[in-house]
Amino acid sequence: MVAAFEIHDVSSWGVVNAEPIGRDEKWWLHEPGTPTNSREHDWLFKPVVVPRHGHRQGEDWAEKIVSELGPLLGVPCAHVELATRHGVPGSISRNVTPDGWDRVLGSVLLGTVVEDYQEGQLNAPGRPGHSPKMIMRALTGC
Repeated sequence: MVAAFEIHDVSSWGVVNAEPIGRDEKWWLHEPGTPTNSREHDWLFKPVVVPRHGHRQGEDWAEKIVSELGPLLGVPCAHVELATRHGVPGSISRNVTPDGWDRVLGSVLLGTVVEDYQEGQLNAPGRPGHSPKMIMRALTGC
């Protein structure tokens, strides 16, 4: 028997702010009934992307599956749930940044260890400097 994942309706969740990073629109939402002075109860809603060709991309279910498999493999990862907001399907990822801490982007860390690193937003062919070896080097000491 295959169990289906629950799809959470987050239409009533308050918008904390828009997420400026990335090319697709997404919003930070606050889970109702949780302390409002804590970011640890915020979730990032990412709507499903449907490009011009009309084929639905599967980031929502892919992220959900990875969030289920990661812990089974001993890999820490964000808590992800399938969601819908105002009829739009997507996923929600719980904020992994503890209160009192700041989120630092991987591109910022890579820029500290890779000479002439170019962020992905510049669309450098092949994303030079973005490799498992360089990522591990950038995470040394974290």
